Amino acid sequence: MYRLSFIGLIISLLLFSACGQKKQPPKPLPADVQAYVYAFTQGVISRTSPIRIQFAGQVAAEEEIGQAPAAGIVTLKPTAPGQWQWEDRQTLVFTPDPALAAATQYLVEVQLERLFTNLPESARRFEFSVETRQPYVSLRLEGLETPDYDQREQQILRGSLRTSDFVEPKLVHQLLSVKQGRRNLSLSWSHEQNHTIHYFTAKGVSRGARPGKLLVNWNGKAMGAAQSGTEEVEVPALGDFKVVQARAYGGSEARIEIRFSDPLDPQQDLTGKLTMTNSSGGFRYIIDGALLKAFPNNEVSGDQRLTIHTGIRNRYGERTTKASIWDLSFIAQKPQLRLVGHGNILPGSSDLVFPFEAIGLQAVEVEIFKIFNNNILQFLQYNTLDGDHELYRVGKVEVRTTIPLSGLNPGASQANWERYALDLRQFFDLDPKAIYQVRIGFRREHSLFACSEDLSFDFTGQEPEDLMSGWYGLEGYYRNYDWSHRDDPCYPAYYNPDRFVQRNVLASNMGLIVKGNEKQAYTVAVTDIRTTKPMVGANLQFYSFQQQLLGETSTDGDGLARIQLDEPAYFVLGETAGDQVYLRLDEGEALSVSRYDVAGMTTQEGLKAYFYGERGVWRPGDSVYLNFILEDKQATLPPNYPIQVEWRDAQGQVRLERTGIVPEGVIYPLHFATKADDKTGIWTVKVRAGGATFTRSLRVETVKPNRIKIDLDLGPEPRLATDGSLAASLQAAWLHGAPAAGLKAQVEAEYKVQEPNFEGYQAYRFTDREKAWRSSNMVVFDGKLDERGAASFSLRLPEQAQGLVDIRLRSRVFEKGGNFSTDVQSFSAYPTERYVGLRVPQNRYGVPRLTVGKAARVALAALNWQGKPLARQELAVELFRLDWRWWWDDDGNGARYNRSRNLQSVAKKRLSTDSEGRANWQIEVAEWGRYLIRVCDIKTGYCASDYVYAGSPWYNEQSYSEEASMLQFQADRDSYQVN
Repeated sequence: MYRLSFIGLIISLLLFSACGQKKQPPKPLPADVQAYVYAFTQGVISRTSPIRIQFAGQVAAEEEIGQAPAAGIVTLKPTAPGQWQWEDRQTLVFTPDPALAAATQYLVEVQLERLFTNLPESARRFEFSVETRQPYVSLRLEGLETPDYDQREQQILRGSLRTSDFVEPKLVHQLLSVKQGRRNLSLSWSHEQNHTIHYFTAKGVSRGARPGKLLVNWNGKAMGAAQSGTEEVEVPALGDFKVVQARAYGGSEARIEIRFSDPLDPQQDLTGKLTMTNSSGGFRYIIDGALLKAFPNNEVSGDQRLTIHTGIRNRYGERTTKASIWDLSFIAQKPQLRLVGHGNILPGSSDLVFPFEAIGLQAVEVEIFKIFNNNILQFLQYNTLDGDHELYRVGKVEVRTTIPLSGLNPGASQANWERYALDLRQFFDLDPKAIYQVRIGFRREHSLFACSEDLSFDFTGQEPEDLMSGWYGLEGYYRNYDWSHRDDPCYPAYYNPDRFVQRNVLASNMGLIVKGNEKQAYTVAVTDIRTTKPMVGANLQFYSFQQQLLGETSTDGDGLARIQLDEPAYFVLGETAGDQVYLRLDEGEALSVSRYDVAGMTTQEGLKAYFYGERGVWRPGDSVYLNFILEDKQATLPPNYPIQVEWRDAQGQVRLERTGIVPEGVIYPLHFATKADDKTGIWTVKVRAGGATFTRSLRVETVKPNRIKIDLDLGPEPRLATDGSLAASLQAAWLHGAPAAGLKAQVEAEYKVQEPNFEGYQAYRFTDREKAWRSSNMVVFDGKLDERGAASFSLRLPEQAQGLVDIRLRSRVFEKGGNFSTDVQSFSAYPTERYVGLRVPQNRYGVPRLTVGKAARVALAALNWQGKPLARQELAVELFRLDWRWWWDDDGNGARYNRSRNLQSVAKKRLSTDSEGRANWQIEVAEWGRYLIRVCDIKTGYCASDYVYAGSPWYNEQSYSEEASMLQFQADRDSYQVN
């Protein structure tokens, strides 16, 4: 992430040597330059971070925004792929494409005399430097897993590569190989967290009659990193059920993770199966496939000897026959900080305290950054109330001090998590309307972590100017720095901003709730958050994104205010005597008013309708007692308006039509009788009222009646499964009401990806066409119900989950006599919180198509899982050309082309969405073919893609539309002889 620094706070960095270049520290900045340059990027940045220069005035014309600056205004040494362009009239930005070189110092030189007139000699030009991070890669293996319990001879190996900075996926794929014997295993990858964590799955691991091994080779040379190595992973023989790995994890949630060669039986009792020296309190257990997590019931630390006794059972009924002993070490808690609670508003009272928790520390370093009151709207343009983006534009550090924790909580134990609090009253007394960012960090001398040896360090750079900017640690860069030092409290690199905490706070007693609609009508409720009583006479000001006042009003005796504006508001400022509060009205930050779907339904001709039946399934020969309720709030129809009803059977044939049905009260009876020999399936009833039509599907089936009622619950709609799983509960009871205690239950799941139907974005695709899939039935629960007839389990979505996942669950509960009752339910879930989508160009017939040699626009969108736009999201877009795909190649899954390297990158770019969550990308192709356009959320790695055709190998673009319907004939010789 780049960091903008005020000129008055600039420090010179003495940077280290790398990549064979001798790096020079930047020259001191003349004081005269400060009148012309407002802020610029500085320090250690990511390879993908933009470099920004913000000038003190508007130096570019309006028509130059988005264009490259004139030649010679700014230079970058050494040169790098990317482009300079005017972001706005006073900001020049360099966007790497795709990335800067690693471990490189870049010198930026700006010719101010080309932008300003009458400059003093010392201000005609200035230069500054930035440095990219050192490349580093490390390997972590999770172990072997059995994805399909019915095929125990087939396993997969999971692991991850972690890099210190962004690395292109194609380079990451070159860093690692997995071999079993002479066979290279296929690897599938997923990339997260700005392409710094790269998860891989090696598929096709075979277990045979004899044990084998995997060789995992990794080498960072392709990305410029020096790390490399080889790891061996044992592949146990088929039928050899044993412990293959045991790891200890210290800390407040100490645990042991034991991996077995086969998945474990989740129903077994493990009491007494594990014993550990110096610990007699036993364990609590969690079984996750072949992984057993054991949590000690009493506190453990230091070196321990774990004995895993015989008799542990796998899913196939086999038991471990040999005890195993493991020497484990529960490492002491590293020094850490964490915040308490959520939110950013402190109610005004006698005390304004900022709580936090710490462990392993005797003191902390506290820094208070003040966002000036007159800059708060500017701050909120690109930040939420808790944001930290480009703060040096709007404030400065007011205080930096060291505070002993013993003075905040004298009786606290530094060996455990303890709570402390800072008193912020002195700051708010001076300026109660400012926003303060409270930053808390710590240094090596504040740590209580015991290191085995006394290390000394040769620091070659200056300390960072504030707590949150020292990527190499608070003491700066030192010789022999290694990226792995960031996880070791014995090294200075551990004490970096990733370990620190920060939060923005605003002192106010006002609580604002704003409700708006698409017609810019706003209703505001203002309450005192200390007492929840309404605030009378509170002044409310509505501002645009450009900080222009749109309207003003005040609350009535109920603390409510209403206002109609001419354009959408982006900020609301609430004020009372000596108190104020701010609220952003970004659609992507709107609160969910319920966990249920409360969006309502679209009216037809001002009418709403509801069908009601006494059951969900009817059998042939049953009478269907269906009722219809019509709501007409606008009185568009006369009282007792007659309706028309049409019934269709499962074959679509009209079985009954009736007109003139009048209501009994507000209910229309739609009773209908089926015949015993009627076809089963989905029947349809259609009701016409005025100009509106309402339709309902009904199920008519021949079924063996259930004796047990089954209720499966995945939680209320809509469902979000960001961790890849949903909590499921099953409840079964006999029809007479008694619980189905102790019976066996089984749940099968089938998953299918659907395109999310976000309101207003129906023309966009939010799924990746290269990852089309549909799962077969798989067992997600197989066990016994408890004494209440209940069971709970975790429903894990497939790794490839995207879009909206439809989940079809078939539940069966088996009676002891062999009969079973069954139930089928369908659910849906969103696998991620953030979505990106695209709308590809189309021709006049609505077919996705590009014209060769002509620019076309790809529309992009970023939404949250509820369909709300996400402003200022960083997106990566790329255009690929695919080999032409004939009809006989069409298997519905283009991913095999990617695996065979038939995807050729044509163009790529990084974009940011606007305040409405939208962006556009101009593309142009030079040759005919089939193309793939993909957009990815840089932060989450979620992608969407779609195919589009361009041109034709036989026709030029001008004649294609007229001649496409003509058959083309071509002779294979110049002349033919008749007969």
